[in-house]
Amino acid sequence: MSMKCLLLATLFVLAPLSGCLSSEEKATSDAEDPKTGFNSLIDMINEPIGENCAYGGVMIVSGIDLDGDLNLSDGEIDNTAYICNGDPGEDGICNIEECCNLADCENQTSSVDQLTGGGWHTCMLREDGTVMCWGNNYYGQIGVGYTNASGGVNPVDVTLYGGHTAIQLSAGGFHNCAILDDGSVACWGYNQAGTLGDGTYDNRYVPSPTLGFGAGLDAVLLSSGYYHTCALLSDDSISCWGSNEFGQIGNGEIDGNLGVSTPYSIPEFGPGSNASLIRAGGHATCAVTTDGELYCWGYKALKGVTGNNQHISSPTHIPHSGTNVTDVSVGGYHTCALLENGTVMCWGRNDFGQRGLGYTQSASDSFTEREVIDFGNNRTALQVSAGTHHSCAILEDWEIVCWGNNTYGQLGNTPSNHEANPISVPGLDGMAKPENLFLGNFHTCVVFEDKSVSCWGRNVNGQIGDYTTDDSSVPVILDL
Repeated sequence: MSMKCLLLATLFVLAPLSGCLSSEEKATSDAEDPKTGFNSLIDMINEPIGENCAYGGVMIVSGIDLDGDLNLSDGEIDNTAYICNGDPGEDGICNIEECCNLADCENQTSSVDQLTGGGWHTCMLREDGTVMCWGNNYYGQIGVGYTNASGGVNPVDVTLYGGHTAIQLSAGGFHNCAILDDGSVACWGYNQAGTLGDGTYDNRYVPSPTLGFGAGLDAVLLSSGYYHTCALLSDDSISCWGSNEFGQIGNGEIDGNLGVSTPYSIPEFGPGSNASLIRAGGHATCAVTTDGELYCWGYKALKGVTGNNQHISSPTHIPHSGTNVTDVSVGGYHTCALLENGTVMCWGRNDFGQRGLGYTQSASDSFTEREVIDFGNNRTALQVSAGTHHSCAILEDWEIVCWGNNTYGQLGNTPSNHEANPISVPGLDGMAKPENLFLGNFHTCVVFEDKSVSCWGRNVNGQIGDYTTDDSSVPVILDL
């Protein structure tokens, strides 16, 4: 028997119960104690990386539920023990063949449901609604209750208050926001521009509630930029909060001082609007409507669409020659749209070739019209994602291609200054079909159909999630 099973067995005897329990068995084992008339309970709680478990693990508590509320308070706990994970890259002490199924023992979380890349950090939403983050933690964006400059190379669990789970997650430059299971929003990390929407300008090191949107209104879609976040609400309206230095809040103003610390309802997309998607990124925001029209605002939102090189402070229509827009991704200083026919067009800055047109331009160059990106062999795209200075797409043949800045290998190829044409990402042979792309400042991640995850690029803060701080120009399959 493994050490872990031995510890479990010992603990359960003390509880007094024995053996490895599945989650279903645990529910039925909360049996009444015949001597007291009260319930004997066992709780398994994720233990973060720290003094008790160097690499995280599970805290197991047992005791008698004296007040009958089906929870163990401090005074009701008789025994506490820790089951710690092994060294990074190992399975830990307990092996499946030697013990119960780890997922049933609640020592292994469910598959990844969503991955979202921040500036220098990454967060993951699991299918069970729990959240995990890793990378830069200078402003507390990892959500573990403290800050540190280097961040966390080991992915760590984020505790959501009140027992909530998350249904959608979005990472900004130095913050994160999540839609919770009751439709409310929680954010954490950088807040000096009102980025968290809680009415203050204080950084938050753990998830904290954003101020409400009004009676009966829930958030249905979130998207975060560097220092701002926007939400599509249940009445089809759009609200934004955070920095408004470039007009990205959409309130008709440009203000480089304090940002907007409470959700602002955009008049052009009020209740009953036909907004279907909201996408924030960098210092700009875009919305797609149910009839395939596109509106953007913020940092030089029309650069490359018209000759207007100014910041735009209100939603402005972005024409697409009669072809409907199905999705849009806002990068650091450029934006890419996916059209109904599978073509991709990017506009904005092109100093690293991030528009994918085969050439670069100075950031101050005059107007150059948008063009459709040539992926070769008349191929079209299924998804496009824009990072700070690079972009990637999943093509119809399931190949992943990237273009733009490649200083740290974020294009999945040998590092170079830039690549102005889309190039294939090698090293993914044998993987399932790619499902979703997420780009950070200088790193790239993809979730595959089988819920496996791979990342590559800059890793100085552990944002790749491979338990190191080594940059990688080839895809790394993560052990999550």
